[in-house]
Amino acid sequence: MAAKTAAAKNTAEGMSEIDRLKQEQQQQQLKKLLKKSADIEERNSKHNLNKIQESWLKIMRSAKTKQLKKEVEIVSQNHERDVDRKDAILQMLDRDLDEAEEQHQVCIRSHLLNIDKLLEIQRTRLAALEEEFTRDVNTVSEEFRLEREELIEWHTREKRELTIILQQVQEEERERMQKDGFDHQATFEMIKNKNIEEDHQMRSHLEEKIEAMRDKCNSHLKTYRLQTQQHSEEYKSCLAEDADLSKQVERRLRQGGGMQA
Repeated sequence: MAAKTAAAKNTAEGMSEIDRLKQEQQQQQLKKLLKKSADIEERNSKHNLNKIQESWLKIMRSAKTKQLKKEVEIVSQNHERDVDRKDAILQMLDRDLDEAEEQHQVCIRSHLLNIDKLLEIQRTRLAALEEEFTRDVNTVSEEFRLEREELIEWHTREKRELTIILQQVQEEERERMQKDGFDHQATFEMIKNKNIEEDHQMRSHLEEKIEAMRDKCNSHLKTYRLQTQQHSEEYKSCLAEDADLSKQVERRLRQGGGMQA
């Protein structure tokens, strides 16, 4: 009886162990099934999420495309308005440029006319200066010639008069010597010495006059030469000034030509 009870007990324990093992196996299989179901559910969730995101991206892409199209249309309209405005500005600037070019051409023509007038004035002034210089030179030359002729004539006249006086004195002296003769030798010698002295004095006086006349002629000649040299220097200065003015005019003409080009 005890043996039966022990055997029954052992059998019950064996059955309990088997049941426990079965339960553990069932729990493990259940865990595996749950885990597998969870993995499948997770994969399905990820797949559905990807599909949702893809659909949402399509919707967002379509909305963004519409928005971008509207923005492009707005930007295109704004761009067309800007282009029209800038075309109008360019047309206005083109008209202003044409007007400025026309004004520039008018200024260049006026400048060239002024330069031509200046050149004509300069030529007239130079011709007047040359004419005045020639007239002054001729006047001074004529004055010097007349004065020289007067001096030469006066000198010749004085010399002739003095020669006549000297001849008269000598003739009178000879007549006196012949008249007195040898009887008045002493008086003759005295008078002769006196006459010789007077002759020397007259000769000295005549030489002084001739020397004074020569100095006067030389002084007039020197004055004429100085005046002629002064007029020549003034003429050269006028020529140099005219050359400088001509160079300035040519430089302005070249500058005007460069501006026109």
